[in-house]
Amino acid sequence: MVFDNFAIKYSIIVPCYNESIRLKQKMKYFLEIFNKRSDVEIIFVDDGSIDGTRNVIPILERVKIVSYDNNAGKWEAIKRGWLVASGRYCVLSDADYSYDILEFIDYVEKYGYTSGILIGNRYNSINEIPFGRWFASRMFNVMARVICGITVDDSQSPAKIWDNSVAMMRVWAQMNESGFAGDVEFLVLCKKYNGITAMEVDIPYVAQQGSTVSVRKHSLKMFHSLIRIRNRWC
Repeated sequence: MVFDNFAIKYSIIVPCYNESIRLKQKMKYFLEIFNKRSDVEIIFVDDGSIDGTRNVIPILERVKIVSYDNNAGKWEAIKRGWLVASGRYCVLSDADYSYDILEFIDYVEKYGYTSGILIGNRYNSINEIPFGRWFASRMFNVMARVICGITVDDSQSPAKIWDNSVAMMRVWAQMNESGFAGDVEFLVLCKKYNGITAMEVDIPYVAQQGSTVSVRKHSLKMFHSLIRIRNRWC
């Protein structure tokens, strides 16, 4: 990662764990980006998948593939994608393409938000989110606010853009959480140590079936992660 002389403008980072089926369904949307912008690269990070995820990713110019054998967690995958990014800005997306990446980028360019973090808020507009997922996400956000002091309304949103800077490099150097609670640690570190501001904008969002996050399996683990983040940084 370098912080000047950027080869392109936007690096889209897509962490993937056992996403071969959804990537087959959504790849056309990712590749359509190339038809509209020449200043974008897409980085697919295969986080130890066992379903052949890597094999459905096309080998194309401006498509990068990061792949490794053992599942390391969503935010470890994002970090590994960031390390090979060539863009002035990084754009985060889930493999299910649940929001319009180009529309999100257009917002940045229209309103000139060129520093800090921009987060797409899924909850202040009419979106297709199942009640169970909505409730679990809202409860986690409440806990993150109370335990870690974050002020972002939708910390777990898959829609994030941040500018690559020396300050952001310091954030990544301090990151410890590799799983889904990494969103919270990322925001805590940005605010506490580097003064990186976070701004939210409402986005259209369509929840997809087949999420790898399970409320039953992951809620207690994520709660413990929030405690670790508080004890470590707050």
